[in-house]
Parts: sequence; structure tokens; C-alpha cells
Amino acid sequence: MEPRENEPVVPASVTHPILLDVGPSMEQSVPEDYVLASLLLRTLQVRDANELEFILKGYLPIVIEPGGAGQLVLMERVGLSAVSFTPVSEYPVRDIDFSEISSADHLLSAIESLVKDLSEVERKERISVLGLLQGEMAEGVMATLNLPTLSSVENYAVEIPSVLEAEKNDPLSQLLSTAYDIHRSRELIELLGRVERAVQEALEGETKGHSPTIQRLTMRIERLEREISTIQSRIQAMEDDLGPRRRELGDLLKNRQKALKRDLKRRAELTQRNRSASEALHRAFERLRDSVDRTTGIYQEVEQQLHQILVDSEDVPVSEGPLSLLLPVYLIGFSKKGVLEVEVLPPLHYQETGQRVGLMREFVDTLTPMNEGLVKLASRLEEAIDRNPSLMQDIRLFSRTKNLLALENTQEMIREGGSLLLAEGVARESMIQKMEGLLRGIPIRKVDAQEQEALIIPEDGSGTK
Repeated sequence: MEPRENEPVVPASVTHPILLDVGPSMEQSVPEDYVLASLLLRTLQVRDANELEFILKGYLPIVIEPGGAGQLVLMERVGLSAVSFTPVSEYPVRDIDFSEISSADHLLSAIESLVKDLSEVERKERISVLGLLQGEMAEGVMATLNLPTLSSVENYAVEIPSVLEAEKNDPLSQLLSTAYDIHRSRELIELLGRVERAVQEALEGETKGHSPTIQRLTMRIERLEREISTIQSRIQAMEDDLGPRRRELGDLLKNRQKALKRDLKRRAELTQRNRSASEALHRAFERLRDSVDRTTGIYQEVEQQLHQILVDSEDVPVSEGPLSLLLPVYLIGFSKKGVLEVEVLPPLHYQETGQRVGLMREFVDTLTPMNEGLVKLASRLEEAIDRNPSLMQDIRLFSRTKNLLALENTQEMIREGGSLLLAEGVARESMIQKMEGLLRGIPIRKVDAQEQEALIIPEDGSGTK
């Protein structure tokens, strides 16, 4: 695929495989007259001919942009899809050397700082990238780059109007820059492990630091309790003695009891401090663990989204800028009780079934969607036409000038295609006659010279006439 500068890639709308003696099979375009006749007969077989209003051939504008080393992103310009994500390209967590933290209080402060940093990621509002294709849809569109291409768009075709600007997409840039930062989620998990070890070491250090003091206090408390017991016994033995000696023992008892009370309080404070420090660190660590879990969840979600939107570039020439692609679709309009219903068909694949018409079968459909991703994209376009009055109005306007059932040249193509279907044995004469009756009842119009201008892609990457 070698598109000329500033020109779009225009894949064939319907192809079939050609088996080669050497190497893999290759795709070849199916004649448009065969395709148009087949689509019309398929429609007449399942719908009331009186409901059929038009058949259009349209092109959905898509831009393919570099998305990193050897990868691409695909953006459709009609606004059929969107990806919502949390921007996490700026990694807010400060670098902390836990080996320099000497106390539980300092560690507690460091953990609280980390939780605050991570909350910045959690508080970031999600943003959306409109038009971004992902998953099956992106892969489905990429598959069309391996198809034969047209040198220009047919004079009877239309381009689905773009509603998204082709300018630099800041949300997309943020999402792509995230591709270089999603590994940070692994760093957060490693960080959590370092903090847990630091908490254990800090608690052990606090305990060891206070243990000698608590042990000394305990020994003093035990000695004071013994002394108090002895003094109380001596006072009781001197029950009838009200002299100076008893008063002296009474004062000594008060002093010992006061010292005991002071040491008990001091020991309780140290024990409580150890317990409080332990509980505070454990609570802070659990808050950090929860915050890390939520933040890594955000990173992993974005990582999964990037996996869905980034596709391998293969041989797509986008190194010097975006590549424009016009994806062919067929739009079939039905009018029932004044309500317009539009069916959208994606690029198709000719499939030889080996079946032929007979007494109970008037038509054998040989065209199937190229892949499921394109089916999903076509379904999105159907939904957009149905819910967007402006887009529906554009389709109505196109149908007045580019209805393939009414244009002189496409009517002739349909008739020639009918002859091919008849000769192949996949359409009965009765269906051809039904098709002919429909065409004769539609006023013929010609494509104006102004309408025959080929669609080109200017330097900004947007499709226009």
C-alpha cells in the first residue's frame, strides 16, 4: 500500500481471495456491478420493495496516527466511538529513602505523605477521546489496509460528514503519553513492600528503645511495692504508738506511694505510646495499601485500554504524519410510515457457497461481512444516524443526488450485475424481473459535473470535496 502524498487510502468495498501456487492467497476486488445487484436482490428478498427508498455508497473518514514504537491508533471522524480514561501520565509519588527514617513518627509522616500523593491520582477526573477505535473495531479497520485499493472515490459515492476536528487531539496525546508510565503500577507494589518492611523495623526499634526504661521502671515498681508492704506492716504493728517513729513511717509510706504512682504512670505512658505508635502505623499502612490498590487499579485499567487501542503498524507508512483512510460502507434506506430507517453494511467478502437457485430458492446471497469488528463499526454508524438528526438530514440530502437506484450509470451497473448473478446461477429470472420493475419505476438522474470531482485529503488530514 503506497498512497500518494495527501491522498487517502481507499480500500475496495468487496473482495474475494485468489489462491496462488506459492505463498498465501491474495484479495481481489469484486466488480461493483455484481455487488450492487447482489445488495439490491438481497434487500428485495427480505423487505417490501415499496419500503426501499435508496442505496448509497459512503465512505467513513478515518485517520491513522502513530501511537508509539511500531504501533498505531485509529480515529474515526464521525464520533461513533469514545474511550474514557483517567490521565495518569504524571507520576506524583515522591521518592522517599526509607533507610534514612529513624523513628516511627517520621515514618508515619512519610506514609501520610504517600497517601496524599496517591490521592492526586484518585481525584483526577476521567477524560474522553472521541472517535478512538479499540479492540475488534480497530483490528477490523486495520485488516482493510491489506485489501486492493481504488485510485479515487467513485463519482457516485459520498463521504460521511466529519464532526470531529482533525486538529491535535490533547486527550489522545495524554492517553498515549500514559503508555510510557503504566509500568509505575508495578513500582507502587514494590513501594508498598518497602513501606511494610520499614513499619516492622520501626516498631521493633521503638520497642527495643523503650524496653530498658520499662524494665527499670518495672523493677523499681516491684521494689516500691515491697517497701510499701513492709512499711504498712510496721505501722500496723505500732497501732497504739502515736509517737514520732510512727509519724516518720507514715511520711515514708506517703513518699513511697507517691513514687510508685509516678512510676506506674510513667510505665503506662510508655506502654501506651508503644501501642499507639503501633496502631497508628498499622492504620496508616492499611490506608496506604488501600490507596495503592485503587491507584494500581486505575493504572491497570488504562493499561488494558492501551492494549485495546494500540495496533501493530506492520507496513503502514505513518512515520511522517497521519494517514487518511476512507472506509467503504453501503447505506440502504427504508421508509415505513414516513419514518426513515438506514441499514449500514461494512466492507464485504465474496464467499462461494456452491449453492444455486431452484424451485424453492430465488436468490443465493454470496456476500458476507469481512469481519466482526467492521460489523460493530457499521452498527455504531446505524445508531448514530438514527439518533443524530443532523446526520440523518445529511443522509437524506445525499439520497436526493447520489441514490444508486436513480443514477443513470449505477442503474446500468445494477442491470449488468443482475446478468452476472443470473449467469452464475445465484439469482432466478423472477428476481431479475422484480429488480428491473423496481428500477423502471424510479426517475433517472445523472451525476452533475460538479459532483464528479474526486474526494481528496488536504494536508490537515480531513476529508473534503
